[in-house]
This record gives sequence, structure tokens and C-alpha cells, in this order.
Amino acid sequence: MTGFKKRVVSATFWSVSGQVLQQSLRLISNLFLTRLLVPEMFGVMAVTTVIIIGLTQLSDVGITQKIIQSKHGDNISFLNMAWTLQILQGFFISLIILFVSGCLYYSQKMGFLNISSTYADPRLPGILSLSALVPVITGFKSIHLVSLSRNLKLKPLIGLQVFSQIIGLCAMIFLAWYYQNIWSLVFGGIVSSSALTVLSHRSSFGPRCKFYWDSKIAKDFFSFGKWIIIGSTLGFFVNQGDRIILGALITPEKLGIYVVAYFLANALKELLHRLMASVFYPAISETVRNNPKNISTVYYKLRNRVDFLVAIAAALLCINGHNIIEFLYDGRYIDAGWIIEILSISLLFTGYAMALQCFMALGNTKIHALLSLIRTISTFVFIPLAYSFFGFKAAIWTIAIMPMTEFPVYFYNMYKFKILKIFDELRLYLIFIISYGFFYLINMLFFQELNTTSWNKIYSFFISNYNYITSLI
Repeated sequence: MTGFKKRVVSATFWSVSGQVLQQSLRLISNLFLTRLLVPEMFGVMAVTTVIIIGLTQLSDVGITQKIIQSKHGDNISFLNMAWTLQILQGFFISLIILFVSGCLYYSQKMGFLNISSTYADPRLPGILSLSALVPVITGFKSIHLVSLSRNLKLKPLIGLQVFSQIIGLCAMIFLAWYYQNIWSLVFGGIVSSSALTVLSHRSSFGPRCKFYWDSKIAKDFFSFGKWIIIGSTLGFFVNQGDRIILGALITPEKLGIYVVAYFLANALKELLHRLMASVFYPAISETVRNNPKNISTVYYKLRNRVDFLVAIAAALLCINGHNIIEFLYDGRYIDAGWIIEILSISLLFTGYAMALQCFMALGNTKIHALLSLIRTISTFVFIPLAYSFFGFKAAIWTIAIMPMTEFPVYFYNMYKFKILKIFDELRLYLIFIISYGFFYLINMLFFQELNTTSWNKIYSFFISNYNYITSLI
């Protein structure tokens, strides 16, 4: 095994392990928090998170991507310049969040918002104002964390992220138990961000970060990031557009149930997107730098594994989403079951994001912006139309199949860069169909037959026999 392959395998292991552990921690905390707090609190926090993520992406100049992609990514001056930009970005985001908070407060007082929508919740402006601390805190985290990702040294990075998350979740659960209000969620996020930033400056990660400014390097960052800004801005509307729209259409309680379902339906997708960003993008970038002819081979070698996993997972969730909710949550969240089953369809389109990583590694960031533009327009046109004419369930179906609007651009550019292999693309859907049939059959044979009455009969059978045997003894 070559040195490069060893690093990719090691990075993949740590990335997957870390994401599985982080998602498991989120699930455990979610189970605790949903019993301590009411659904509407998760709806309000979902809108808060959407706004913060959106404003972060609005100011994204591609600092992380540039460090990973650039030949100067290990240069100390280059990294210090990146750290300085990261801090400035954090303060800028914080100021914009405060401005948005003020606008929301004014809109609520003037009655501009639908009183039943999540945006009209009177707690939202205050929560946003306090949450403005998060981007300032994270702006100071060590830039050497990106260097670890660039060089596929993910073990210390994953360890730091998991440890910081544990600290934040413990704080969140304790505060939710003690106070039982929405502010516990806000303070938990601040604690987690603070822990990550402080611990990131350990000397083992790299030399001390310093303020530094070089106009030439800054110009290089902004030149690379001009399309990243557009793509990230549109990417925000792609990834968060569903909650932006639903927040204006449905109550906080209903949005909170949707958020729970969305988390479970997209846990695997988040894991894979993390893997793409932390392993696949650095690996394909190194392939482009050293052996660009192998890009298609490397792409499908990784893509086929992803497709096999998501096809099986999508089929499993599509059949048993309601069973998962009934097992994990109380009756207040029962509607999350059918939402999971519909949203699971979107898992099938996860692998196409890997093609975008190829395009970016090849230096073509315009495609990122174009794909995001198509998806953004589709999201803000089709979801409201589906909701208006056919209701909430139709809106969920629209969210699930929305990635299909990007197919023409993906396939054209994959063909253009000589990446596309038709058989590998079709295999995904064949695996899904077979997996769906298998899980449907299993469900029919075991779960539907063994309903509550059946379980009661089985229980009575064992109890009666147990009583009979003990009477003989």
C-alpha cells in the first residue's frame, strides 16, 4: 500500500469514526432533550441555526478550501494570513446577526409577521443576539486545524471535535434539566464553541497563530473565493431553504417535529458530506496535483462505496421510519415517522456531491455557484407551490427530490471532464430497488404480522407455560 493510499484509508477511518460518534452523541442528547423540552423550542432553535449558518456562508471566502487546494497551504505566513481573515470574518458575521436580530424584533413589534409562524416567536431576537457570540469565538480557533485536514491527519482533529461536542452537550443537557427552557440550547452551543477554540491552540497542532497581513496573499484568497462566496451563499439556501420556507409557513411545534425527522433522515448524509470535505476533497486535490489522469478511477472507487451504503440506508429508512420514531420518541413526535420515510429518498443523491469536489479540485468553482443557483431557485419556487396547492406532505416530497434539478449540470460536466461512467450511475438505483424489496419483505414477514395482539398472545403463551411448569414443581 502506497503512502498516499495509507493516508486516505487512515483519514477515512477517523473521519467515519468521528462522524459516527458525533452523530451518536447528537442522537443521545436529542433523546434526552426531546423529553425535557417541548417541540416548539427545537423549531425556534432551528430558525436560529439557519440564520447563523446562512450569514456564515454569506461571508465565506473559501479559507478552508484555499488552504487545502493551494501549494502554499503549509507556509506559515499563508496560514497566519488565513487566521487573520478568519477572525475578521467572525466579527463581521456577529455584527450582521445582531442587525438581523434587531430587524426581527422591529418586525414583530410592528406586526409584519404571520403571528403563527416561527419567525414571530418573541424569544427569537434575544436568542439570535446571544448566539452572535458563537462566530466571534470560533473565528479565533487555530488555523492549523485546517492544515491537519489538508494533510489527511484527522485523528487529533476528530478527537478535538468530539471532546468539545461532549462538553457542550453535557452543559446543554444539564441546563435543560435544571431550567427546562430554550436558553439551555443556546448556552450549550456557546460552551461547545468555546471549548473547541481554546483547545485548538495546543502546541501539538502547530506553532502559535499570529496576526498577519499580506495584500498579495489576501488578493489570492479573494480571487479564489469570489465564486466560493456565491456558491456558499446559494449553498446556504440549498441546504437550509426548507427550514427558511417552512419557518414562515408552519408553527414552531410542527417545525420542531420536522427538525427531529430531518436529523434522523440525514444523519448518514451528514457523515458522508463530512467525509467528502475532510478526506475526498484533499485526496482528489492531491490526485489532480500529481496524477490528473487518475481522477475518474479515484472518483468512482470512492463513489461506488458511498452509493452502496446510501442505497441500502435509504431503503431501510423508507420502510421503517415510523417504527424508528415509535421506538425512540414519545407520542408528541409521532408525525416525524412519515416525514423520515419521505426524506430518506434524498439519500440516493448524496454521491453526486462528490462530483462537485472533483470540479473544485480541478479549479472550476463556477460550477459550484451554478449548481447552487439552480437548486436555490427550485427550492424557493417549488416548495411554496407544493405547500400552497397540495399541503405539507407534498412540500416534504418536494424537498426529498429537489436534488434532481441539478442532474443536467452534473452529468454534462462529468462528461466534459471525462469522469462519467453510465453503468456506475445506474447501479445505485438497482441496489436501492433490490434493497427496498428485501426490507419490504422482511417488514411484511416479521413486523406487521407481529403486531401488538400477536405479541400479547406470545407473552400469554410463555406466562401460561411458566405457571404450569412451576405448579408441577
